[in-house]
Amino acid sequence: MSKCKILDRKYHKYFYNLATIGLNLHIPSQISNSSEINERTYSLACNGTFQIIDNPKAINILFPEVNKVVTSDSPKEYIDKFEYYLNNPNEAQNIASNAYKHLNQLYDELPYEWQKLINKI
Repeated sequence: MSKCKILDRKYHKYFYNLATIGLNLHIPSQISNSSEINERTYSLACNGTFQIIDNPKAINILFPEVNKVVTSDSPKEYIDKFEYYLNNPNEAQNIASNAYKHLNQLYDELPYEWQKLINKI
């Protein structure tokens, strides 16, 4: 019997880039916490991978505008959205591109915002 091995983190980006759709599930404590999102949410978006994500409370804080990620509230909804976006790859890619651009813009601005905060102190 073979044992499963954990994939070394340095290879994650290759799998994210190969994925047509990234299914992104959070643990229950992340879903109910309004200030926590799993690392995969960032990793998928920063690799330009379209994702269907369960609906953690903090998702609307990270992505306040629509058309950056697709959320799902039930297993059936996951399946329906998975099938829809698998058959509409251009729409999925536009959403993934919006998430990628949003995070890059957000994190490009952060050092400037941190410096403003430091200057106030």
